[in-house]
Amino acid sequence: MTPDERLCSPKWKTLHSLWLVPAVLGVGLATWMGFLFIGMRAKRKIWTLIAAAYLAAGIGLMFLVSAFPTGTKEAPVAENAWVGWVLMAFWAVGVVHSALTNKAWLRARAHMGPGNKSPKPQVPPVAADRAEAAEERGATPRIVDVNSADTSALTRAGLTAEEADSILVARASGGEYAQVTDLIARAGLAPHRFAIVRSNLSVSTPQPDSTPAPSSGRRLDL
Repeated sequence: MTPDERLCSPKWKTLHSLWLVPAVLGVGLATWMGFLFIGMRAKRKIWTLIAAAYLAAGIGLMFLVSAFPTGTKEAPVAENAWVGWVLMAFWAVGVVHSALTNKAWLRARAHMGPGNKSPKPQVPPVAADRAEAAEERGATPRIVDVNSADTSALTRAGLTAEEADSILVARASGGEYAQVTDLIARAGLAPHRFAIVRSNLSVSTPQPDSTPAPSSGRRLDL
C-alpha cells in the first residue's frame, strides 16, 4: 500500500489516530502520553518536547488542585471554583492541539509503512568512479594499450569519451606514447583522473627493429 492509499483509507486513518484517546479520556492529564508516542515513532523532537511540556503542566495542575480544594458537591467552595475551569480549559487545549497535530502525524506515519522505503537515487557515475561503476555492472575493466586502443576500449578502461578522443588525437598527431604518463602532457589528461585510471592503461614496448642495416656497397680489402 502506497502512502497515498493509506491516507485515503478511513480504516487506516482511524487505526493510527488512536493516539488521541489519552487526550480525550485523560481529562488533560494524559495528553502527554499521546505526544510522546508519536514523537518517539516519528522521531520528531518537537512532539517529544510538547509531551514533556504537557507532563509538566499536568503535574503543576495536580499540585494546584491539592492546594486549592473546591469542596464537595453539597458544600462547594465558591471562591476556588476557578480551579475546575482551569482543568477544563487545559483538557480542551490538549484535545484541540492533538486533533490539529493528527494530520501531520498521519502523513508521517503513512511514509513509515513496511515495504515503502524510498529507493536511493541513482547517481550517474562521475568520471572519477566510472571504472568502479563498470565493475559493479559486471563489466570488469581490462588493461588496454593506449597505443592501439580505440575509443570504446579506452572508455571501458574508465576514461570519458572526451578524454579518449583527446588521447587518439594526440597519438595521431604526435605518434605513439612512450609511457603512460605522457597522457598528462600530450593528451591533457588531468592528474587526478590519471591516478584513477592508471591501473587500467598500459603502453606497448616498441619492438626493436630486426631488419639489418643496408650495406653501403663498399668493401674493405685487406
